[in-house]
Amino acid sequence: MLRIWTEHGFDVFFLWRWILAVSGGVYTLLGTIQSVSRWLDWLEPRDRLSRIRRHYVMLHLLRVRLRDFWWELLQIVLLVVLLVLIVRGHYLS
Repeated sequence: MLRIWTEHGFDVFFLWRWILAVSGGVYTLLGTIQSVSRWLDWLEPRDRLSRIRRHYVMLHLLRVRLRDFWWELLQIVLLVVLLVLIVRGHYLS
């Protein structure tokens, strides 16, 4: 639901924020899909070296522990909660 027209007339800033959010979201989604596709292609076991590389990467991914990244994960959760509170406050006022 686009609220481009307000009681004061046409809101160019709201339209700009909406276009920026949609284009940024699409760009991020396509970039993520492209990156995952490259990783899957790079890790596909075609020969012995690729199999060794895939096993090496999988081994390190399995060795990663949650306790090693607890501070970073806590920061991400707190920032997301703060963002939700700011957006909620913006729409309540």
